[in-house]
Amino acid sequence: MIWADCPLWRRQNEGGYVVKIGIFIVIFFMIWVVVSFLFAPFSYEYISSDGGFYHEGRDVKLVEYMFKEYQEKIGDTNVVLYRTTKRNPLLITEWHDYLTNRRWKYSYKKK
Repeated sequence: MIWADCPLWRRQNEGGYVVKIGIFIVIFFMIWVVVSFLFAPFSYEYISSDGGFYHEGRDVKLVEYMFKEYQEKIGDTNVVLYRTTKRNPLLITEWHDYLTNRRWKYSYKKK
């Protein structure tokens, strides 16, 4: 093994730096996952383009149903539904939800 004869590798390996760095990376990743669970949003907020509809909840199907009823109630189908919950790329536990859930296909609008 040519790379094993490298003095730099030998010096790092003798001190256990490779193992220490590996352990640090694993612990950092585990802490990141735990913090992501703690700061994951409990509910998601939605608002209409005219400001007359507001809903907070986790079930996007229910929000869509209620928004459709709101559109029929006011008689305007041009009203658009927006989400007011931001994506947080640091929440590793939400990445799958960001890619697969319909709620993230709605445009973001600041409150």
